[in-house]
Amino acid sequence: MYKAYLFLILVCSAISAVGQQDLQTIQFMSDKLNVNPAYAGANYTSKVTLFDNSILGNETQLASNQVARGTIKLFDKGVGLGLGIESFTVGTYKSSEIGAIYAYHIRVGDDRFVSFGLEGSFRTIRTSVFFDPLQPPISASQVEAQFGGLYYDQSIYVGFSAQNLFGSRIEDPFGGRRPLTSGKRLYRSMFGATFPISDVSEIQPNVQLAYAVGSPLGYDINVMYVWNRTFSAGLSYRFADFRESIARNNIDFIFQYNVGNRLTIGSGLSFPQSSTSVQTGGAEFSATWVWSAQERPHEELPFF
Repeated sequence: MYKAYLFLILVCSAISAVGQQDLQTIQFMSDKLNVNPAYAGANYTSKVTLFDNSILGNETQLASNQVARGTIKLFDKGVGLGLGIESFTVGTYKSSEIGAIYAYHIRVGDDRFVSFGLEGSFRTIRTSVFFDPLQPPISASQVEAQFGGLYYDQSIYVGFSAQNLFGSRIEDPFGGRRPLTSGKRLYRSMFGATFPISDVSEIQPNVQLAYAVGSPLGYDINVMYVWNRTFSAGLSYRFADFRESIARNNIDFIFQYNVGNRLTIGSGLSFPQSSTSVQTGGAEFSATWVWSAQERPHEELPFF
């Protein structure tokens, strides 16, 4: 009975979270394109990134999230392009999203850039469990957009974005009070820097802020230790103590390893700290392949 109750709570929370695009990877600093389309093609790179994230409840897998993102830079024209595919599943609730991204990069100095990006996305939702398990399956779709701006160089990056620009809202077709997607506009900012502490090691802090009208400010604070641009280990704290978020107050441990200066393998473990969270843990695996890095070898790229 407890598992069934927990499952229904998670379904309801997941529906709201999808509506606000608050589903994030544990390794959020390696998934900047989810936060801001202006990152497409940033720092000369073309790459493909894959994430597989499992959300645990009562020591069983209750939800999963798969992400695939690819970017290509056309820097002779100052253009970065991207494509993202994402799916989320919790029980019989399934959502999928595909997004196309365009970014334009302007050189403002030696290895310093300002970029702006726009993403259009199409999302489909299907569920047969929505407040009443006897209801027939529901399917719905929506179109959304997000806009972002970014400044970056070889030592620092600062970005901002606005998501859910259209405010698309999918109501419960059976007249329920909670919509399938809330349509709330979500504002995000992410910034970070790199600080050398020796010839072969450095510290990279990353901070992300998220705000939706009517909800408290959410934030992620991360610090990564990087050795020889090969091995990285870090710690994150996520605060998102509002109804729309599945991950509320989490401490995350992150490990990444660079293979052959092109492939980076990463993993993350999440440990919720809030007694009101339906999540009891989380695990994530990632792989990033940089297949083109114009003017810069991969080991000199601090962020992207």
